[in-house]
Order: sequence, then C-alpha cells, then structure tokens
Amino acid sequence: WDILGEKRAPNIVFEHPGETTIPTSVFVCDTGGMVVICAGTTGYNATVDLRYLWMRQKRVQGSHFANGEQSDDFNKLVLKGQVDPCMSKVVGFDEIPDLHQLMYENKHPHGNMAVLVNAKDFGMGISSSAPQLTSISSAAGGDNVPPDPFPISSPSAMSSNMISEHMDDIDLQLVDDGTLVKDLMHAGLISCTLDTTLEATAKIMIDNDIHAVVVMDGDRAVGVVSQTDMVLARQGRSAEDARKLKASEIMTPDARPVTPASN
Repeated sequence: WDILGEKRAPNIVFEHPGETTIPTSVFVCDTGGMVVICAGTTGYNATVDLRYLWMRQKRVQGSHFANGEQSDDFNKLVLKGQVDPCMSKVVGFDEIPDLHQLMYENKHPHGNMAVLVNAKDFGMGISSSAPQLTSISSAAGGDNVPPDPFPISSPSAMSSNMISEHMDDIDLQLVDDGTLVKDLMHAGLISCTLDTTLEATAKIMIDNDIHAVVVMDGDRAVGVVSQTDMVLARQGRSAEDARKLKASEIMTPDARPVTPASN
C-alpha cells in the first residue's frame, strides 16, 4: 500500500522470484485478481496458503510475461523515463559464462544484469543523462517520485505542492464510518525482543494469526517485523541461515504508535 500510494490491493501481481515471494504475492493480490508467474529465480517450490485462492477467488496464471512486440514497447517506456529498471550488476563480455553460472546456482543478485558489448570498459557508453519523465497525460505532474517507504503523519512537501497545483481537478470526499483502532486491533501487545530469531518471530505470528509483530527494546517499541520483512530476509540466504537472523536485523525501524481512539 505504501508503494501504491493508497490502500488498494493490486489486481495483477507479476511473480518473478518464485519461492521466496509467492506467499506475499498471493496474499496482496486483490479479490478476484490474478498472480502471473513468469519465473522462479529463487526456486520453483511454491508454498502458498490456498485459503487466499478459493476464499478470495484469486487466480494463478503461467506466462512468459511479454512477447517481442510487448518487450519493444517496454523498452520505449524505459527510454521515455516512465519505467526505471533496477540494475544490479554489469560485467564485461567475457564474463557472460559467470553470469549464467550464477543464474544456474540461483546465486545471482536481484534485478537486471547487463553486459558490456561494444564498450571495452566502464564509462565508455552513453554520456547523456538518464531518461527523465516529462509528462504523463493520465497522471498529475511530479508523481514519478518513489514514495517514502514509511508512513508519514503529514503530507510531504511534494504532495502538498501537487495538491495545491491541481486542486481544481481533485474531487476528494473523506468519509468517517466511525471505525476506531480499538475496534480492529488485537487486545494486548504481541511483541518480540531485538534478539528474537526470525524462526521464533514467525511462530509468534502463526500462533496469534497476525501479520506483524512489534519489536520491543525494554519498554519501548522500536520497530515492526512483518511478513514482507521475513520474505526479504530470506532472499540470498539458505532457510537455515534465515531462521537464525534476529529481529533487529530484519525489522522495519521507527514504529509509529496510535491510540485506541484513533480512527
């Protein structure tokens, strides 16, 4: 929801890593939506909670993601600055076999890996600045900025400027249905300590049927460990190594509390 900018589940989720992220993809996909599996770079053994499929009428579809024409259109979006691809590693032409070996062993870094073809060394390629998005007819200007990954208590400067510039085009209606935090929250504080292992934290979630655990340092809440934090912690590690990680190493820091009377 932080990534989407609003409390709305995506209708389609493209699943590429596979084993480590398929549980999250199935969970976050909207009711009646579809999870499109186009790879399994972290493993092909998928473990999912089937209740989210039959009770929420979600679908799983296999796909190669894009044909030649669609891939060409995708490249055009990159050149226009509307898509910002993640580049994780760049190597020389002679190192292509090494990349294939990394992929074969599932040890390659997440993101795209590129190869120098005509350039003999780094820094000899394109000299102009990276593509920048100038305008999108269907969206307000200035929204091609990655959102703050953490919740904020007040609108950012960018958001305030966007709202003031386009106030005439915005028809916002905020409706308070009377629901309070105390109506939805779990009674009591379900927490772990900074030294609690990932394995023990996961068991707390399962035993209490919750999706996140508050991390305590003494009597102070210092962070939260969510299911997504656990999925990210598993990437690039064996299951045994991941289970030994401490909550302090994988948590989302700076917990921001609310009162039971908050709406």
